[in-house]
Amino acid sequence: DGVNWSPWEHLYSNDLKYITLPPIQGEHDIFVRYRNEFGDITTVTQENDIIRYVLDDEKPNLNFETQNGTYIVKESFALLTLTANDNLSPIVKIELENTELKMIVNNVTTKTIDVGNKLKNPVVIQGLQNGFNVISFKVTDKAGNSNLKTIRLFKK
Repeated sequence: DGVNWSPWEHLYSNDLKYITLPPIQGEHDIFVRYRNEFGDITTVTQENDIIRYVLDDEKPNLNFETQNGTYIVKESFALLTLTANDNLSPIVKIELENTELKMIVNNVTTKTIDVGNKLKNPVVIQGLQNGFNVISFKVTDKAGNSNLKTIRLFKK
């Protein structure tokens, strides 16, 4: 079957089995099979006998683009393009941390969006005040790694 199996071990009802996972980033599988007292061995099936896990300790990143490339706005809102980047997660969560601001995506006001990794996402940030505005986003990947990223916009 192409799998390098460890030696058989006795496990009894309510036993726990501890294993050491290799420190390699990425998605991994642990295959489990069972042998009864008669020597019959189970067939590995996708649903019951494969434990999938992801080892990921890298934080996601967030890139910003403004509508016209400048960080100076004349209105109380700004169009930003957010691009989340992660080493493994296909979906990344972006949360607006500023309670005094609103984030609008597809005409819906929200504080959180789930976005595809490396895809551009236009959002409108409303509630900018005169002077410098520091806008903070928390970016979280599938493994729970998070990063706080900020952008400064100046409203005239």
